[in-house]
Parts: sequence; structure tokens; C-alpha cells
Amino acid sequence: YDADGNLKGLLIEEQRSNVLSSSNFFGATNNVSVNTNALTAPDGTVSANELVENTVNSQHNTAHTYTQTGALTHSVFAKQGSGTRYLRMIDYNATDGGQGETYFNLRTGVVESGTGNIVSVGNGWYRCSISATTTATSNRYISLGNSVGSYAYTGDGSSSIYIWGAQTETGSFPTSYIPTINTTVTRNADVATIST
Repeated sequence: YDADGNLKGLLIEEQRSNVLSSSNFFGATNNVSVNTNALTAPDGTVSANELVENTVNSQHNTAHTYTQTGALTHSVFAKQGSGTRYLRMIDYNATDGGQGETYFNLRTGVVESGTGNIVSVGNGWYRCSISATTTATSNRYISLGNSVGSYAYTGDGSSSIYIWGAQTETGSFPTSYIPTINTTVTRNADVATIST
């Protein structure tokens, strides 16, 4: 299916692994609280997380740490919460620096700044993704931004975004979501045959 829900053909995907061991756990946080099971997620379950900024003058984010290196794609499903904050995603480590920094407008469904991609999945949810090439253990940050280019600011204590279903996979584009709970998961390659 395309972004408008039109059937485009058979989806055949290569083998991919979600190297994040808990794809819906956002525990490493900076100046945000996480309200779990706060909203219906894209899969129809009430399992989306709400990130709510505090009033500290600093960054407001959550991070996933991973050890996979090479060309990678990070993705997460996101929806606008209270207020008008942007979603900012970036891959960062001290060796490679910041990569893929992108500001997503979850009200309009567009990339405001950066090289990432945003795709509507319905009901106000978007799948947002960025790409990076790393040589060392790295962090993928999901941040709130009060304007494009601004991710360190004094929070208002109520602005929020909803997130669900994080994925980090080897490759230059995102494939369909691979849920993980306490361990990484590999999806085998799809194989299609035509019997003649």
C-alpha cells in the first residue's frame, strides 16, 4: 500500500533485524516523563507512550543505545501530543558526531529540516525515519523541539509527543516494523514463487 492506502502490489522484504531489544520501552530519558499505555498505537493496542517535557532549561529527550555499526536506519511512530512541539531525531556518538538530524512537524506531516522521511500511517500517526553510518556504539535520540533547530530550551511542563515502535536496522531505508521485547529480533527474507 502507498501512503494513501492504495494497493500497489506484493510487498517482498529482505532479511532485517531490529537491533533494539525493547522496541517500545523508552526508559533512558532527559527532562521528560513517560506516560506508558497513554494512547492507541498504530497496531490498535493502547500501548503508545507520551513524552511530556518538564520545566528545566535543557534538552528534553529519550535515547536508545546500540552497538551495531555501519549504515543504519532509525525509525519510530510518532503523533502530536499537547502543544506544538516538533519531533527531533538524531544519531550521535563522540567518534562520528551527529548524523541524520531531522525536525518533523507532526501537525502537518512534513520534514521541516534535515534529510529524514515521514510517512502517514493514519489517525494522526506518522512513521519518521533517519539514516546514519556509525563506527562506534551510538545513541539515537528522540527529542522535543520548540522550534526548528532548537532542542535545548525551557520546557513548559505540559507539551508532549506520542511515540511507539522504535526500530534500528542495517540498511539505508526502513522496512516494516519488527516488534521486540527483551531481545533483538530478525525477520527472514520474504520469498515469493509462481507455480506454473
